[in-house]
Amino acid sequence: MKRFLYGLLLIVTVYSGAVRGQSYAWPAFPFDQDHGVNGTFCENRIKGDVLRHHFHDGLDFGLSEGGEVYSVLATQVTSISRGGGNAFIRVGSYAYVHVDPDPNLDVGDKVTAYDKVIAVTNYQNHVHFKDGYPGSEINAIRPGGGLTPVTDTYDPTVAYIKFYKNKSTTLFNNNKVNGLVDIVARAYDRTNSAYSVGTNNGIYRMSWQVFDSTGTRAVTAKKTPYKFDNIPSSDSYITNVYFVGSDQGTYIYTPTNPVSRDGYWDTRLMEKGLYKVKVEVEDTRGNTAARWASVRVTEADDAPPPMPRLSVARGESDGLLQLRWASMDTSDIAGFNLLFSYDGQNWNENPAMSASIAIGDTLFEAENFSRNKAIFFKLRTFDNAALINYSQWSDSYGLRISDNQPQLAIVDGFDGRAGYWRDARHDFALDYGLALDAMNRGFDTYADNRIERDSLLLDGYPVVLYMTGDDRAPDSALTRGERRAIDRFMRGDGHFIISGTGLYSDALLTGGQALDFFHTHFANLGGTRVFNADSVYGVAGTVLEGFKAAIRDPEGEYLVMDGAAPVPEVSRSVLRFNDLQGTSAAVFKDRGKDEPYNNCAVSYLAFPIEMITDRDKRYELVRRLIKMDAVTVLENRQTVPEKIFLDQNYPNPFNPSTEIHFRLPTAAAVELTVYDAGGRRIRTLAKGRYGAGEHIARFDARGLANGVYYYRLEIEGRHSLSRKMLLLK
Repeated sequence: MKRFLYGLLLIVTVYSGAVRGQSYAWPAFPFDQDHGVNGTFCENRIKGDVLRHHFHDGLDFGLSEGGEVYSVLATQVTSISRGGGNAFIRVGSYAYVHVDPDPNLDVGDKVTAYDKVIAVTNYQNHVHFKDGYPGSEINAIRPGGGLTPVTDTYDPTVAYIKFYKNKSTTLFNNNKVNGLVDIVARAYDRTNSAYSVGTNNGIYRMSWQVFDSTGTRAVTAKKTPYKFDNIPSSDSYITNVYFVGSDQGTYIYTPTNPVSRDGYWDTRLMEKGLYKVKVEVEDTRGNTAARWASVRVTEADDAPPPMPRLSVARGESDGLLQLRWASMDTSDIAGFNLLFSYDGQNWNENPAMSASIAIGDTLFEAENFSRNKAIFFKLRTFDNAALINYSQWSDSYGLRISDNQPQLAIVDGFDGRAGYWRDARHDFALDYGLALDAMNRGFDTYADNRIERDSLLLDGYPVVLYMTGDDRAPDSALTRGERRAIDRFMRGDGHFIISGTGLYSDALLTGGQALDFFHTHFANLGGTRVFNADSVYGVAGTVLEGFKAAIRDPEGEYLVMDGAAPVPEVSRSVLRFNDLQGTSAAVFKDRGKDEPYNNCAVSYLAFPIEMITDRDKRYELVRRLIKMDAVTVLENRQTVPEKIFLDQNYPNPFNPSTEIHFRLPTAAAVELTVYDAGGRRIRTLAKGRYGAGEHIARFDARGLANGVYYYRLEIEGRHSLSRKMLLLK
């Protein structure tokens, strides 16, 4: 009875329902003291995988399991739910959730305020207290009413302000905005002084306003979309209030949205220039906080910066990797994104690599790159507009550094966009690289304009794969510079493989030196028009016997191409089209057939290899073409190395594991050890006597910090080799 009388004295007014001005003591002893609030009214709540599902319709305060719960109102029990974590009892308009109701109480029973225990808390160790009937709940710690006392001397916090394109997750760049803008702010509060659990609660009121650049003159009215006295009429409004990234304990608000609809700051109504935006928050006890953000209203800019044009992807024998691209107008470029891939499908970005490329650079280099694994790159630019514009990705170029075989060269001469390929970029060079990687061949990739400027670049390559696509403009398929480089290569002893539609037509249209070059270097190969061919097949008795592949434009429109007419005693047909005449599609000229190119083999394909619809068939054709010339074919052989070799780890950088290869000329006692940058031994990966040949050790760096590590191979205790590697999570 003493508890009842003591609690009753704290009640200011008593009504039979939830009333805004009604105040009442806490429904747990001691009634006249704060209980720690760890969940406030209208916070964001999740359900399953849905992170923004509904508004919190009550107030949570801590009370250990078995804690006694009392009614704040003298009236009847209106509903009860028993069993489970969400069990509750409702007395009048007040509900007490996460409790085990008194088994002696039932709906209709009368309850006296603060007299008898109506429930005890369950394993959730808190009470979810609701003031009001379902769908009409009000804030249980509202100003001027609700639970008392609530002692709160803590100001709320506005952690940040950001600006997004309206109804999107597209962030404006460098606080420059235009058009319709969503203001987004993260805010939180410590609700009362009982204990520190509830330091990350939602806020009660939020407002926003725009001022001039000095922050002294308001240029918009103050708008207050959120003042959470009442539950919103629909949980579907939750995504209007809470921005993407909000969850059970993270409250990111969109104050430009009223609760029930989309809203925005319309910067189209503003003069261009600098402004300050103020976001203000308040708790239920009048404590306030504000945050300011400077923002510049600009003209809209949706023009992308120029797309990079890769020109070289090359690896050196010492592990140096070089990626080059053509110079560009940098006036609208703010930076680069550089992606890399080991398989041509899964692309990754190392932010440090991208950030290392300065505006105006045309070269990216990386040292100590892994050998015997292909890597591919593509590059794009971005500008500094309010909404960042990105260029298209460049063509994809790759390379593979080989230990014991000379590199092959891929030349990308695919420039046409009026034939069967209409896009501004392509991945055809990547396809060639993947085919060579599957053969364990090292390779470099060049753009034809790079070859045009430097006729020496092809020197030393045993095989050159030169694709020209479907160029039709005069002097475009093979320019003068390209012809010089090809002539120089063909005077050596390599294998020159060239493909494309329009090589012969281009020579005819251009005439003069271009036509002479075609006759001289390709032994008058070509000269036939082909219509309505949709596949090629290998000629019996050649390396391509049994090969068959469909060739079709993705849109089914481009089925006209050049044929490749062989010349008796000089060349032979190795592929044919399936047109009515069975026109030759590719010819092969062996060595010793025509001076001064007697030592060079030539494979001439009168259609683009890229036109083959099946990627695996493209790979197969490339492999067979390389094997066409028995002199330059370099078969893989498992040989004992002539000297000890410690390979660069792969992948590098790595996360969390990498492989380290080492080779021995003869059996030897070895120890392979990893050290950190300070020289401390981290792990021994291999120790003991190993036979001649190649060996692999795996290093798992889980639990280690980012940074540079070293690995050292000691042989017989007399010799050692070491390399460094980079762990980057």
